[in-house]
Amino acid sequence: MTNAKKKHISKQELQEGNLVPNNQDQSLEIKGLQNCKKLVLQKKTTKELSHILYEDIVNAEELDQLKILNELAIVEKNIYVSINNGDTTTFKPQRIKAMSAYEKSYENSRY
Repeated sequence: MTNAKKKHISKQELQEGNLVPNNQDQSLEIKGLQNCKKLVLQKKTTKELSHILYEDIVNAEELDQLKILNELAIVEKNIYVSINNGDTTTFKPQRIKAMSAYEKSYENSRY
């Protein structure tokens, strides 16, 4: 046995003898990758990445690397524009303590 984890993307056509509908939401199977399901992303971004995986990689007759890279560049540009426009939905939601919650002031902190 090795410590290697399974990492793959596949199209699931059958599950327990039943046909799986041929769409990216139900038949796209992602295993072991830091994928869109585990990352905190906008639903729009998750859907765009899943679409690229499903349509341009898993379902493609032939891989078109330039098309895939162009589509990934568009997703990246959309995220960049979103951040520059001040949209906070791209970031992971976190609670931030008020300054009064800290013992030392910012100037006296060692960090």
